[in-house]
Amino acid sequence: MEKPLRFISLGGDCQPGEQIRRYSGPQALPFVFDWLECTMDSAARLIEAGFADFFRPENLLWVRHPTHWAVTDARYGVTALHHYLSQEPEHVEQVSMMFSLLGRRFMGMLKSDTPVVFVRRWIMLDGPNGDRKAKRLHDFLRVHKPDCVMLYLQEHDPRPPFVVGNYISVFNPSTGLSAKWHGYAAIYDRNFARAAKLYQANRSDSDRSLERA
Repeated sequence: MEKPLRFISLGGDCQPGEQIRRYSGPQALPFVFDWLECTMDSAARLIEAGFADFFRPENLLWVRHPTHWAVTDARYGVTALHHYLSQEPEHVEQVSMMFSLLGRRFMGMLKSDTPVVFVRRWIMLDGPNGDRKAKRLHDFLRVHKPDCVMLYLQEHDPRPPFVVGNYISVFNPSTGLSAKWHGYAAIYDRNFARAAKLYQANRSDSDRSLERA
């Protein structure tokens, strides 16, 4: 029996992960990029390294904000904005261990036969040429999961969905307000449905090709 299609966030911030959990329901397991701010290039470096020494305490850079610490893993250039509540060594070790475990969960998923739509939201740190970077990240992931779909959410060009193979780029408007940080549910639902339909269409085409062979 085929496993159900999973939506898994690749960042660049916590909005996609929040919407995936809402859309998928309580059965959705959290993955490592759900709560990280990172560029597409840093996400690729992290996956390529298999999350080795991820968020090791000696690699952390700390920036104090009024309500939280922003903690960056200097080795990979990814930032956690929510979990490090203090610099107490025991707390830091526990949070760092959690991120390491989530990284191993991601790598296990990548090596499994779970069908996946990867969801990546553009952030300003990505700079220009977002589609090019997203396609490059998708190509890298397809080495492990050839049939995976990449749903790329961009906010600078309000055009119709752009589809090439199992890559789909869609418009996801910026909320502009901190109270709307989680994005617009109706837009996410529509784009999740588009990505799922693309996955099924490509899977059907592949099955027909195997039958002809």
